[in-house]
Amino acid sequence: MNIVIVGNGIAGATVARLARQRDRAARIFLISDEHPYAFSRTALMYAWMDRLPRRRLELWERESWDTLRIERIHDRVTDVDASARVVQLRRGGAVRFDRLVLALGAGPRWPEWRGLAQARAGVTTLVSWQDLERCEALTAGARAAVVVGGGLIGIEMVECLRHHRVPTTFVVREPRYFPAALDPLESSVVLEAAARHGVRVLTDDRVAEVQADAGGHVRGVVTERGQRLAADLLGVAIGVEPAVSQMAAWATAPAIGRGVLTTRGHATSLGGVWAIGDCAERGDGDTLPEQGVVDTSWYAARRAAHELVAAWHGEAPGADPVWFNSARFFELDYLTVGDAPGRHTGAAPASISLRVPGRDVVLRITHEQGTVRGFTAIGSRWDHEVLARWVEGRAPLDDVRGALDAAAFNGELTTIRGDRFVEVATGGAHEHG
Repeated sequence: MNIVIVGNGIAGATVARLARQRDRAARIFLISDEHPYAFSRTALMYAWMDRLPRRRLELWERESWDTLRIERIHDRVTDVDASARVVQLRRGGAVRFDRLVLALGAGPRWPEWRGLAQARAGVTTLVSWQDLERCEALTAGARAAVVVGGGLIGIEMVECLRHHRVPTTFVVREPRYFPAALDPLESSVVLEAAARHGVRVLTDDRVAEVQADAGGHVRGVVTERGQRLAADLLGVAIGVEPAVSQMAAWATAPAIGRGVLTTRGHATSLGGVWAIGDCAERGDGDTLPEQGVVDTSWYAARRAAHELVAAWHGEAPGADPVWFNSARFFELDYLTVGDAPGRHTGAAPASISLRVPGRDVVLRITHEQGTVRGFTAIGSRWDHEVLARWVEGRAPLDDVRGALDAAAFNGELTTIRGDRFVEVATGGAHEHG
């Protein structure tokens, strides 16, 4: 049995290690041209801020790959022939497979701003290992930066640049920051924190033109509202897309929509080929969807790896766990559990917002017919497993409000008791559409 996995992010690397636990005899190949060892993509910012050495980004000890007899190949797959069950490598050679897992992840979405194609130097994002190297090189000589994009990667880039004392303007095209996840109150709390760190924020504006000098180096941007922003570093963080463009040249490419189309069991249109993680567009049944779901969260990619290996061994997938995600906005912890704007399929549930007076601590509870559907927290830490149990069990809203202490994280200086919260208005935004 030859198991070939293309992509060594959290999805691909987890499949490799789980497959070895289940099958001691199989040959397992893990192929990636990004970095020889699987690393935490969500921790790239901490390396940029010099808080973690590069080696600490790696998810497992290097020696463990040899111990598990997982054959790592630092190369790029240039072709897949599903009928012959062979993948071709850029540096020559081929690898035969019995099972092929596509876990190529996602890449940055690049806009079509006027002048961007001519700005060959000074433009970066923060998605890959190579992006980290580019960011570090550009930061050393940067006098001013502009970061465009109102999501998680954008604010991470802003925080890193301010850590290195680079004057930075944050351009967000929406009227508020991160509307897919945050309501107006939560967005204002985050942007106020950014302002305290010296960030200039422009909301409800877009880039109209990127300006570069004769050598192709960025010198600034002009926005649609006429703002002229000087910058010799331009961070582009307007989202990611499944990394599927390279598949068009393959001898036998899987069916592709936004990502590689898969069944609920992660099977593609090609026999013996599965796709998981950020590159996959997953349906909810046993046939390929016309339009599935692309979930680019770290937690979803890891879960998909567990589901796939279990399915290979005849185990039916369980119910999807309660969704959650976490991040950090400067000094503010962020957590979302269960339903959230942008994730529900029908009408959005109602919500109440609670705040600790005088502090940047907000907790929003979404609810429907008196039962809890989800939580969004800014500025405090919570036990997501407790919150998830309340969501999964459709706990009564009144009971949860009286039991918030049970979910408070008891780390040093982080506990927020339920009785410290008061309900606050959010500008009529209790109903999210």
